[in-house]
Amino acid sequence: MLSFPIAPRHKLEAAYRAGQPQKTRLNETWGVNTPIGELVGSGAWLIESYKPEERIVYKRNPNYWQKDPQGRPLPYLERRVTLIVPDINTTTLKFRARETDVLSVQPTDYPQIKRDEKQGNYAVQNLGSGWGFSYLGFNMNPEAKVAPWKIKLFSDVRFRRAVSHSIDRERMAKDLFRGLAKPLYTPVSPANIPFFNPKAPSYPYDLEKARALLQEIGLKDSDGNGLLEYEGKEVKFNIITNVENNLRKAQATIISNDLKKVGLNASFTPIQFNKIITLLNNKPYQWEAIVLGFTGGPEPHGGSNIWRSTGLSHQWRPKQKTPATPWEAEIDELFRKGAQELTRSSAKPSTTAGRSSRASSCPSSTPPCWTAWSPRATASAT
Repeated sequence: MLSFPIAPRHKLEAAYRAGQPQKTRLNETWGVNTPIGELVGSGAWLIESYKPEERIVYKRNPNYWQKDPQGRPLPYLERRVTLIVPDINTTTLKFRARETDVLSVQPTDYPQIKRDEKQGNYAVQNLGSGWGFSYLGFNMNPEAKVAPWKIKLFSDVRFRRAVSHSIDRERMAKDLFRGLAKPLYTPVSPANIPFFNPKAPSYPYDLEKARALLQEIGLKDSDGNGLLEYEGKEVKFNIITNVENNLRKAQATIISNDLKKVGLNASFTPIQFNKIITLLNNKPYQWEAIVLGFTGGPEPHGGSNIWRSTGLSHQWRPKQKTPATPWEAEIDELFRKGAQELTRSSAKPSTTAGRSSRASSCPSSTPPCWTAWSPRATASAT
């Protein structure tokens, strides 16, 4: 329902129940114009002020429950400011100009950021694998403004597995992430130790297997130009990603080039992130393939809006009234069971099975989490 686990009943229950079961007013209850005093959460920070397109100022929540090993209340800092910037590159520039104190380091920036550590008077720390992951997704929505034969092809799990076999994840990890990332075949990162399943189905780089699967579907190169046809039409599709993210643009470039090796004519177009969200969430859903990322987290159920068939972020076919496929129905049921369990050990079988089902259906790579901290950001914790 929400991006936080405990919702304030006194603020949101009436909106959630309005119009049920067909719809809910919840999504329109809190927006950018909602007074700050109306926003209620149980986290470490409270919003003090918000200036659109510039910054969000947070103040410490004096009632936050968590304490450090010495019994001191968290967080240590009294205030926190988040700057709103146009793209990821700007975050690095502002950190190097000492306008910010914390930086999530992009793999492409890591060599220079690490080299200038002493000179810049900051510390770079490796926090291990990140929660999130990058992915290539296909539009499988029959209501989309996409050629029906393409929807049919994208919906064939053999096609998606062939695409997975065509992508050289190891090369991505080496060339784009400076050897600091690992290939990933499930939507749960190795960072999530309790729920990560290294034995989940995988479809690693293997061009011969990719070609065999494509041939099994019926794709063939009838005119000898190196490009495959399906139902008499050349298999040509466009991959979009957000123009603000250089790393994703590089991933999309490698993917489109790799797919051409097996005869799939994939092109690539970077566009504004806000336009991408509009294409994904609104009719006529006019997109074919996309390279994007999900942030992940310690609780698998946090991704239910992505993986459940009714979810708005179920991008390949959102807001289904009933599951369109058996594997989506299975995932729905497993998420339902997992959400009802009260302990990690009892929830693990459902989440592990759901992860395997998602991996089998092939709906990239998981980057490390490198963070740079300035002395101002660490002083309050010592």
